[in-house]
Amino acid sequence: MADQILELVGDLRLGLHDNGDGSYAIKAYLVGGSGGGAGGDASAANQETEIGHLAAIETAVESIDSSSPALGQTTKANSVPVAIASDQDIATSAKQDTGNTSLNTIAGRLPTTLGQTTKAASLPVAVASDQVLNAQTYLHSGTRIWEDMTGPTDGSNGATIGAVGLFVTNNATADRLRNNHEMTVLASAARTAATNSSDQVNYNGRHITVTIDVTAGTGFSITPTIKYKDSLSGKYVTLLAGASIVATGTVTLQVGPGLPDTTNLSANKPAPRIWRLEIAVADTTSATYSVSVNYTN
Repeated sequence: MADQILELVGDLRLGLHDNGDGSYAIKAYLVGGSGGGAGGDASAANQETEIGHLAAIETAVESIDSSSPALGQTTKANSVPVAIASDQDIATSAKQDTGNTSLNTIAGRLPTTLGQTTKAASLPVAVASDQVLNAQTYLHSGTRIWEDMTGPTDGSNGATIGAVGLFVTNNATADRLRNNHEMTVLASAARTAATNSSDQVNYNGRHITVTIDVTAGTGFSITPTIKYKDSLSGKYVTLLAGASIVATGTVTLQVGPGLPDTTNLSANKPAPRIWRLEIAVADTTSATYSVSVNYTN
């Protein structure tokens, strides 16, 4: 049921409150503005004081509201002033200028464009001094390859490698990789005695073709033999023995893998690195001839 209010004396009221569970509570109320007791009643004086406080708060809020700019970026003159802590470091124009100078210096040392370019326009790099290169071969100066060793030299002449090209190891030095090519073994001359060519070097040819060209002579008999040099003993071992030549003309001898084994003409054997041609004679009759070799891959 609704609360029942009973008026007692003056502003004092007594109320009967239904708790809803079959029980009731009696409450006393003080209304009006004539009181002023220690209980903190709602007197006119207290209300006036509160109204004064509220008015001061309203004035302050209105001041803050009038000083607050609209949302969004604006000029310095239309912004709320703030202060950075006195012990806080801040970015300044001078510091930004210093940073920009450093960035410009770094940018000036970088390549201007991507892709391959000249040495002068490239960024220098270096392998660490304590790094060991484990690969058997490595790329150097863009196109040059040799075994990982100090001060490689050309196996053909002992000179320090300086030209740009492809190089392969011979287990001691580095050889320039060669294409098919020919060399003079013996220049054309009249000869009456047995003749051995100097040691010939086959750098990377799979096959060697030796040509004996006899241009003059009668009654002679010469016999060519291709021999390889054993690197340990220094002895020369027969690879292919040719037939006796008794007349002018041209004879070829060939050694290499995949060739037919033809007596006195070709041998199906690996082409050696160091070899020579030996010319035996039957007597001292003169014969004029030359010898050349073709290395093919």
